[in-house]
Amino acid sequence: IEGKNVNPVEAVGWLVGPGANEENEKYVGGVNSGAIGITSSEINSEEFAKRLNDLFNEYPVKISDFTSKVALKKWTAGEKSVLPNGDPTSYTYKEPVIEKEEEEEKVVSGEFFGRSKDKTTVLKLFYDEDKNLVVEVVSGDADENSTAYKEAYASAMTKMENSDHTGYGKVDPSIFESGDGTKENPYIIASEQQLFDFNKSLNADEDYAGAYVALGSDIKFTKEWTLTGGNTPYPFSGVFDGRGYTISGLKIGSEDKPSDYRYAGFFPYLLGAIVKDLKFTDAKIYTKTNDDKRYYAGVLSAAAEAEGTNGYIDSVYIDNAYVNVSTNSGAVYVAGLIGYDMDNVIANCKVDADVVASSKAAWDYAGVLTGLTAWSGIINNRVSGSVTVTANLNKAAAGGIAGMMAAATYSNAADVTISSERYTNDLGQISGRNTGISYGSSDYFNKDASIVCGGETVETKAVGTVVEGAVTTEFYGMPKADFNSNALLEKLNAAAEKDAYQNVLLFLKDSWNLDFAGRTTVKPWTITGSNNNEKQEENKPGSSSGSQGSGSSSAGSSSSGNTGNSRPATTNPTSVKQIVDEAAPLAVNNTTIRKSTNSKPKKIANTEDVSSENEVIEDSTSEENMEDLENAEDSDLSSADIVDTIEDEEVPESAEEISGDTTSSSNAMLVIVLCVIALAALGFLGFQFYNTRKGK
Repeated sequence: IEGKNVNPVEAVGWLVGPGANEENEKYVGGVNSGAIGITSSEINSEEFAKRLNDLFNEYPVKISDFTSKVALKKWTAGEKSVLPNGDPTSYTYKEPVIEKEEEEEKVVSGEFFGRSKDKTTVLKLFYDEDKNLVVEVVSGDADENSTAYKEAYASAMTKMENSDHTGYGKVDPSIFESGDGTKENPYIIASEQQLFDFNKSLNADEDYAGAYVALGSDIKFTKEWTLTGGNTPYPFSGVFDGRGYTISGLKIGSEDKPSDYRYAGFFPYLLGAIVKDLKFTDAKIYTKTNDDKRYYAGVLSAAAEAEGTNGYIDSVYIDNAYVNVSTNSGAVYVAGLIGYDMDNVIANCKVDADVVASSKAAWDYAGVLTGLTAWSGIINNRVSGSVTVTANLNKAAAGGIAGMMAAATYSNAADVTISSERYTNDLGQISGRNTGISYGSSDYFNKDASIVCGGETVETKAVGTVVEGAVTTEFYGMPKADFNSNALLEKLNAAAEKDAYQNVLLFLKDSWNLDFAGRTTVKPWTITGSNNNEKQEENKPGSSSGSQGSGSSSAGSSSSGNTGNSRPATTNPTSVKQIVDEAAPLAVNNTTIRKSTNSKPKKIANTEDVSSENEVIEDSTSEENMEDLENAEDSDLSSADIVDTIEDEEVPESAEEISGDTTSSSNAMLVIVLCVIALAALGFLGFQFYNTRKGK
């Protein structure tokens, strides 16, 4: 494949799993039983001929079911090869034993609500003790033959199929500790029960758009996190401020009894949301299914989209997480932070996670930060942990920042162990594959980290495959010893001062109309570890520590002899805990960027109505859309199903081709100087003109 030998050699490159055809007829999928690999020296031997002839004693195919005109012949070993040219022979049919995972019968319990399209009629469905379906009219039309009743009933049945127990209506503020949801007085969550009640409040009517939610304390889970929308995720579109507090012990499914959620995460779906200053520890997600749908999982969110909004993810820390998603014939998008990401800004995040993704008949997209990311700005993040993928031949993409990268990255650091059970080209520390519209610059990776492909250790690279058209400059491999030291720290903290930083901001603005600087800013990095325990006074936002110089020096002074992990600092103005080496965000040059005349921004995609009772992320995007993302020949990729149409992107061949006019503080000063000079010149000319006139 692409000039590389496949190792190990595969019996079947792609075995199609169960699913349904275009006529919605279900099929069980292909079967490959008892394929045995042998060496070239064995294949022409008498021993091999004997092995083949022994199969006639327990033959797995009943030829008479197909034809009576064919007689099987024995195998013989000739001078050059073993051939079936011996005497005709009989066989003994023995039905092969095919291992098949039996799906557990799904127990339907609880109440399910449905509403008519005009919102006048609401029904409640549930099964009684005798397993009889009970229908209650909550409000509206009780006539079973009316259109409203039928619509409400159909809606409730759909929600039952998707394990969606949500009702209707806006949030009741009394579920929170305090607050009214405004910026000045956000809803405060201070207990596990309040967090669960907040989760249950998301429904077809409530997405928290324009509302503010904040944590008021650390929260430790004592029970499993349930996704109220089931397989019909309702988006969160507000502001969620963790204020530096930690959610520990998030659990979805278990190793013995994995969940079957299609969208598994703290949030199943973020739409134009802002999430900041939030920490997770010891999160575990297990999902296992047997169908051909697409599955998404991430500790923060299964899927996230922010097109046409100011949504972003800033300073989310995830430590000691484990995410495991396995399907039979569906594609998987799995990560420590966000499984599928689109049109977002992800900045200043630190994620340490072990990610496992498996699909028997479709694509694996797996990473520590994101599984697949498209049209986003991924800047100033640090990832560590491992990614393990199992998929068909060359159908896995695994990386530290992303498995599949169709976004712009800058100043990220990856230290990840990557392993694919079967052969694939797409394994890399930063990303498994950079598509034809991607932009990668000034990212760092541990060049000593292991990458294993098909059981064989391969070269550790920043990117496994770079598709023609992608912009990739200055990927830096660093030895392990330097990766957790001031050597990396200094590079990360100097990143915002480089011209390359302005180049990536221009690229995001001109190509995808994404204003990174308008949403958030980069923060300085520090080094933390077991040796760094001395108490220090907490730095407040806007303090002198907000400058890059003090941020860097603070890290350097406190990390003497320290070999801990570098991370961007956060602020927690309400916490009484001491925060080691905390600093306010860096002051970034907020350049105003005007779109250049030759730029080709992405066509605005048509998103589905997020307030509808239908599935928010449904299979509406064709396979060709991911070909547009990849901009490569003969692509077989499939995108997450958030959008209907995606236009081809035209990506500059190099950073020098990125054009656009900028006005910044330095440019403003230049303009002022030029104006002063111009006024002085006009004054001088006026004076000369006056003297000339006076002389005449």
